[in-house]
Order: sequence, then structure tokens, then C-alpha cells
Amino acid sequence: QFGFTRCAKEDLVGGTPQENAQITLDILNGVNIENIYITGGELQDLSAFSKLKKLKSLGLEWAYEGAEIDLKDISELSSLEYLVIEGYIIKNADELNKLHTLKSIIVKGKTEDFISSCPAENLEILSYSDYGESIIDGKDFLKFEKLKQLSIYNARIDNIELLSDLENLESVNVDEELYSNEELMFLKNNGISVNE
Repeated sequence: QFGFTRCAKEDLVGGTPQENAQITLDILNGVNIENIYITGGELQDLSAFSKLKKLKSLGLEWAYEGAEIDLKDISELSSLEYLVIEGYIIKNADELNKLHTLKSIIVKGKTEDFISSCPAENLEILSYSDYGESIIDGKDFLKFEKLKQLSIYNARIDNIELLSDLENLESVNVDEELYSNEELMFLKNNGISVNE
């Protein structure tokens, strides 16, 4: 098991050459890897990750402007609980619906229909920052019955008051300038902390 991997182009950094060689073999063989975080480089092809059936955490951070990744390549990771994607244009976001074990999704990128693509069964933490300002209907969040923390940036949630119907929701973080004081006070008055 290796908890942190940094990639700069093809080089693995963060361990001894022997450790990095073993990590590379483990990735190729699809064994023993539970946590991977990759930053930098030019990673776009995620097909090698499909072999990592024990993978619980996957973090992919900015490669270069305009980089695209296809989530179809990770849709079979049946143990994945934590997913972080930052800086990519995301293709096939609807493939997220196959990842029923996800508890936490953090995405800073550009995609369409992201919220409707997220699996609802076990999701407790959802953070989404759109690279273009968008509008999301509050009713789209009602499927997340276990959701505890919600962060939405560069997007407005219409009917944000509907979030108070989520019994487990403890906190909401949003761009305050996109909402009236009344909208945010409604959430606070219903026991949900806002931007705290």
C-alpha cells in the first residue's frame, strides 16, 4: 500500500527508487494499491487504473490547461470511496453513477451534468467548483440522503432552501455573493452551518 504518489511526467517521486519501482509494478499488476494522488504531468489516459480493484482513494490534479480525462476508465473501481479531480475537462461524468461506494467527491473542473452524475447511495461529502458559472437546481441535491457537507463554487444553486430537506446535511459552503441574505439565513435557521 502506498499513500501518496506524485508524478511529474513519467517519473514517480516520493519514495526510494526501489519503492517507486515496486509501485509501478503494483500498478501494472493491479495489486495492493489503495491510495493514489497524482499531480502534474500529462496524465489523460486512466485505463491503467481499471486494474486497481482495491483502490479506495484516487486524486488527479491538474496536468495542463485543456487536459481532458474520461471517467469511463475508472467506472469499474468497485472499492473507490474518495475521488479528487482538479483542473481537468471531464468526459463521461455519467460514469460516476457506477461508483456506488463513493463517500467523497471533490471536483474542480469543467463538465456537464456533474451533480446528476454523482452516485447518491453513500455520498457524504460533495465539493464542486465549475470553471464556468452555472446554475444547479436545488432539487438535484435531494437524492443525496447521507450528504453531510456540500461545497459549490462558481455555480448558483436555485431553490437553495430545498437543501434543508436533507436530514444529515451539516454544512454548506457557497459563493455568498450569488445568494440573498434571506436564502442563507433560511439554511442557518434550519440548523445548517453556512460558510463556517
